[in-house]
Amino acid sequence: MHYNQGWANGFHYGIRYWEFWNEPDGLFWSGTPEQFYSLYEKTARALKSVDPTLKVGGDGKAFPSDDGGYREGFIDYCASHHLPLDFYSWHTYANGSADPYDAVRLAKEIRGTLDTHGFPHAESILSEWNLSADFTESEKAELQGAHNAAYIGAVLSYFQDTSIDHAHFYRGDAAWMGLFGLDGKYFKTAYTFKAMGKMLDTPQRLPVEGIDTFGFAALAGRSADGNTIQILISNYAIPANYKPDLMPMPPELQKAAPPMPDMSKVKFLPPRTDIVYRDNRGYYLTISNLPWGTAAFSIKRYRISKTQNLDLVEERSGKEGALHLSNSLAPDTLEFIVLTRR
Repeated sequence: MHYNQGWANGFHYGIRYWEFWNEPDGLFWSGTPEQFYSLYEKTARALKSVDPTLKVGGDGKAFPSDDGGYREGFIDYCASHHLPLDFYSWHTYANGSADPYDAVRLAKEIRGTLDTHGFPHAESILSEWNLSADFTESEKAELQGAHNAAYIGAVLSYFQDTSIDHAHFYRGDAAWMGLFGLDGKYFKTAYTFKAMGKMLDTPQRLPVEGIDTFGFAALAGRSADGNTIQILISNYAIPANYKPDLMPMPPELQKAAPPMPDMSKVKFLPPRTDIVYRDNRGYYLTISNLPWGTAAFSIKRYRISKTQNLDLVEERSGKEGALHLSNSLAPDTLEFIVLTRR
């Protein structure tokens, strides 16, 4: 009522999604699952009584592959008590694998769980994701740098073909774990979001061949008027001899938070064992049947790398209804290609 209906000197923000709680299976709930269900029931019914059009759900699960009380147990309680569950929310970070395809695999698992437990129409919302959940100083360069920028590009590309309804990057603000500095300066990761945002100018998706699920990802699209084609290529690779990144718990958080769950009993997504990198040092791009036929067109290539921030690296002309383009593209690099009819 305060945030949507102006009650008590409030606001009219029109907030539609109301997520209940955050990571009850992690650090942020010290009660039992049953107590959690009871509190959700009261909260969900209260929200719907004020405005039945609100979307209510939870529970911001920290370990989405771990079944039990805060996944199947929570969903089944909602079903048996006829509670609203407009969406189920979950989190994933790639600390354990550095695998850009983890969220896709988890999304399939979550969707199947909702479908078979009585909520086929509930949305699946990935309400936190990033390469790492380690917010300590030692991870700062990794989270702001080209490696994470390439990871984000691959993940955002893979998201286009998942059952995820919303995916919320953690974070989008000016914290150093976010996309910008306090002075407004972009981190490398922000340039990836900028490039992906530009893909919205060419919303008619085109098929792409030659990509994989290991980090070499690409999206292509055409503008509604047929005068522009854009391609975003992301080349990410899991570092050689990667070992899980386990964040040391800051002492002040250890004192304030409930005890950590017994991690030996938590079910994690099993790592893939078939990841082999081949021919991922560049690309040979062929585009045929250009919508403007044999008319002349411009070609612009932009790059995000350790030294480039979506910089223009080439501009030239093309003709004859097709494009053949070959360039090196080392891992931890993205390329954004724009073709425009003259």
